[in-house]
Amino acid sequence: MIPDSKRKPLNADQVAWLAALRSGKYKRGTKCLHYLNPVRHHCCLGVAMEISGRVTWVSLPNAFSIGIQWRETPQQPIVDGHESSTTYLDSMTSHQLDLSIEEQIKISQANDSRIKLDSYDDVIFFIEKLWFNKGYDVLGFDGN
Repeated sequence: MIPDSKRKPLNADQVAWLAALRSGKYKRGTKCLHYLNPVRHHCCLGVAMEISGRVTWVSLPNAFSIGIQWRETPQQPIVDGHESSTTYLDSMTSHQLDLSIEEQIKISQANDSRIKLDSYDDVIFFIEKLWFNKGYDVLGFDGN
């Protein structure tokens, strides 16, 4: 285990993401980053994309849940919203949040586990534990 004195602080983007998840502003959704039908929902990764300011969500006609996720160039959006699709953060957001693709998959799976869809509390715990295990000083988190 990494001693407390060697832990690095969370960066502003990591703190902002956790704050957004705790804010109550976002309704938790599953299986896609964001959808509007019948009401607006976000996967926890969709919240990260939205607060990054690098994504534009659109609703396509007759679609259950569609969002457009920023790829590396805005001319090539990834259509997201089908249960078989895999959703990731753009590389800049991934870097700012210090999350690998493998970690994003685990976070997405935790989000979609449907343990508690009225809040992101279980997902926040999962994210904090992941960052704690990577050597971050997650305020009030002791690894358990």
